[in-house]
Amino acid sequence: MIGMFALLPLQLTVLSMYIFGYTHYLLAIHYSKRGIAQAWSKKRSKWLLISILPLVFIPYLNESLIVPSLVIYFGIHHVMSEVYFDAKNHSKQLRTTHWWALIGSYFAITGHHVPWVANLSSIGWIVNIVATLAFLYVWRKEGTLAFKTMVYTCPWIIFGPAVALIGEYIYLDWRFLINWHFFFWLFIPYLRSGMFNRSQIRTYWKQNILLIALFSFLFFISLPTGNFDVIGWEPVGMKILTKFFLAWSFLHISWSFIISGGNPNWLKSWIASGR
Repeated sequence: MIGMFALLPLQLTVLSMYIFGYTHYLLAIHYSKRGIAQAWSKKRSKWLLISILPLVFIPYLNESLIVPSLVIYFGIHHVMSEVYFDAKNHSKQLRTTHWWALIGSYFAITGHHVPWVANLSSIGWIVNIVATLAFLYVWRKEGTLAFKTMVYTCPWIIFGPAVALIGEYIYLDWRFLINWHFFFWLFIPYLRSGMFNRSQIRTYWKQNILLIALFSFLFFISLPTGNFDVIGWEPVGMKILTKFFLAWSFLHISWSFIISGGNPNWLKSWIASGR
């Protein structure tokens, strides 16, 4: 990921976000069909799914809200994914301090994109340092996880402040972190053993290759010259692709809070309790 800062121009970073992002979103629907069906069959989760639909209109209503709101919303999604992805052997105290450490490092990295909170990057640093020290204290006190296991299951305890430190010297765009998320989940068959068998892994990669090729083609034939930012692209085809991506991002993050298994137990229990 750190190599992206130096090797990938912002234009390619943005383009990668769209291509891999659309692929990620489509396959998320495909592999979450059972979870979506189960959520739709329960009263509480069904109404939660319906209630999040207005969020998809944010990119169409107020362009000044797009980046700050998506940065904040994605930050919660990023931290939840990192903390609860492989936390079955983590205590509640370790998960809690891990969560605060990661939300701190996330805003230390992205705070300059959120003008609504003064000195958010500095606040993020303070939260990260305090929470990381608390995390290490809990980890040492409990003594149940080997150092290697702790690093493997909590990599952003190290990556977070390291990336934030880089951001003190070079500009870090929020889309670098979104690309990390997409690339991380791209390799899900190898990160979560037993989720796919060998045949399913081959099918999974064929699906990814076909979708990446499709969206690469769609974006390249719509590609304007000069402006590669999230908003402000003039060609109609590109406008449609980028605006729809942003709308889908809000929807994808929202439904992950409802149907994903990688959520805190209290959230899963609350959603499941609504029959």
